[in-house]
Amino acid sequence: MSRGSILRIYTILAILAMTFTPLGVHIGQPSRAIAAPVQQDFFGEDQGIKGFVRHAETGQALPGAVISIPATGQISIADEGGFYSLDGVPSGYVEIVAELDGFIPDGEIVFVPEGESALQVFALSPALEEGLFRIVLTWGPAPRDLDSHLWIPSAGRMAEVFFADRGSLGAPPFAALDVDDTSGYGPETVTIARGAPGRCLYAVHNFSGDLSIAASGARVIFLQGDRVVQAFTPPPGDGRWWHVLNFDCDSGAIETVNAWSNTPPTASVIDVPSAGARPITPTPLPPSIQRPPPTAFIPQAPISPPPSVRSTGSITGLVRNAANGSPLPGAIVSAQGQTALAGGDGRYQIDGLTAGVVQVSASAPGFIPDMATIAVSPGASSTQVFALSQVLAAGQTRIVLTWGDTPRDLDSHLWVPSAGRVDEISFSNTGSLSGAPFAALDVDDMNSFGPETITVAQTVGGQCTYAVHNYSGESPISTSGARVVVYRGNTILQSFTVPSGSGTWWHVFSFDCQGGSIAPLNQISSRPPSVTGGPVQSPTGAAPVGSCSFTGNWSSNWGRMTLTQVGNSVTGNYEHDQGRITGVVQGNILTGTWSEAPSYAPPSDAGDAQLTLSADCGSITGQWRYGSSGSWGGWNATRIR
Repeated sequence: MSRGSILRIYTILAILAMTFTPLGVHIGQPSRAIAAPVQQDFFGEDQGIKGFVRHAETGQALPGAVISIPATGQISIADEGGFYSLDGVPSGYVEIVAELDGFIPDGEIVFVPEGESALQVFALSPALEEGLFRIVLTWGPAPRDLDSHLWIPSAGRMAEVFFADRGSLGAPPFAALDVDDTSGYGPETVTIARGAPGRCLYAVHNFSGDLSIAASGARVIFLQGDRVVQAFTPPPGDGRWWHVLNFDCDSGAIETVNAWSNTPPTASVIDVPSAGARPITPTPLPPSIQRPPPTAFIPQAPISPPPSVRSTGSITGLVRNAANGSPLPGAIVSAQGQTALAGGDGRYQIDGLTAGVVQVSASAPGFIPDMATIAVSPGASSTQVFALSQVLAAGQTRIVLTWGDTPRDLDSHLWVPSAGRVDEISFSNTGSLSGAPFAALDVDDMNSFGPETITVAQTVGGQCTYAVHNYSGESPISTSGARVVVYRGNTILQSFTVPSGSGTWWHVFSFDCQGGSIAPLNQISSRPPSVTGGPVQSPTGAAPVGSCSFTGNWSSNWGRMTLTQVGNSVTGNYEHDQGRITGVVQGNILTGTWSEAPSYAPPSDAGDAQLTLSADCGSITGQWRYGSSGSWGGWNATRIR
């Protein structure tokens, strides 16, 4: 059963429960009135995104909150119960933003299944006073009761702030549980007054146990001042406890943990200045506030190993505006359930990522979201630069080049038919969108990272050809991390990463200048491409972009394989060692990772994969390797009719 189906079932049950029975509360604590959903048909029949917007400090509904999808311009206004509904949303990954005057805006990237609705709950916080931090937990209708637990140094011991000891902001431990939710959705909110020496620890406990945290849609945000500093979603695996983060109780500097356990965290990772490290055990509950016994808990996936035995690395980079090269502060960058916001200079960093092939996404209000696949090495930092584009006018195509620190200067070159000849658009002839050749170089970057951006208006028929030249030449283009993204309308048609090879020119692709199919070239050469301006020709064996899907059953050299493609995302499994595969499709090429029993972890049981779909959509040729380095092996498959 899919996660969407599970959430649908539990939402219906939760709504029925809130309609006909009193809301559950902690025994011995005062009741808290929580508004039941006013929409009894929560999901309805439309494909889209639905949910609630609540007040992080009180748990009450926030009517009037504006929920929007920047890429499409769709907007929903939360009703008196805080409920919102965005219908007719395209399937795939969608950026969604929640805003209300006087509150800190929040955003998330949501996956919308084909023909179904996704659930996203927001709990917005007012701006915090100087010296305060806030942690907010939200989730879906089940489990019924997730609990926030904060451990904070206080008078030589680790004080635990949770539902049984809600703490105080005005007295030790100078941290308090503002909201305790026992009926689904959240929020559970903890506010901390900075100043305590040492490290604070935050974890989530699945108290009711009627569904795993991994399947709950749980999300944690850390706020300071007037912004969301970082957001967390559960990593792969499962457990009764989700150890989310540690942070410096005074400065707020975050140490990402994002790991599972079936026992509470221990203090061996926390500094307790006056008492040293000591075990953390759940505070015994007085008889007056004992909760009902939880239901039996059955882990639904293997438990991830603790951080101390996992190989991790990081991703750093920039997010810029493709149209002018300026930074995009506040852009959301996500990988492996972790989220970072780009700073004022567009820079971001995500630490604690499991080494291997990692999918990283970037989005910003009003811009088309992008996703890339990057190799993360243990103990090292990888670079990924994004240049996001706004939605294009009808008939326009945009080509965006980004790369790493070296070479200093890569140049975009586009050959386009114009008045019986072929014009070359580059730094020496930037062209024009309003007149011939109806193509222009928007940005020319000479100081690393990019973007180099060319926009093409609807023009005469014929073949346009795009290539990249290593102008400064102080290092090979093949090691530059260069990436080219092709936009049309409000979507990404295809992206390319630089292949291996020797030469100063990267021949990337040709395309029909009036918006037709893309013909990938993707090869390194010592000279510029030979261009004629004639009709575009697809390479033999390549499937035209968007012509068919990886979805289906396949007979492969690793046993029967079943793949499902939703948008540009693919998941699947195959017989050999209970194998799994996941990745992103660009054109007819699937780039991603494979993993197998028993550990499903690199380097022995997981690694890179790249599969290419044939022009007739009936066969796959590809390759795989252990981890993210080393030699490649073959992976071939034939569609089962």
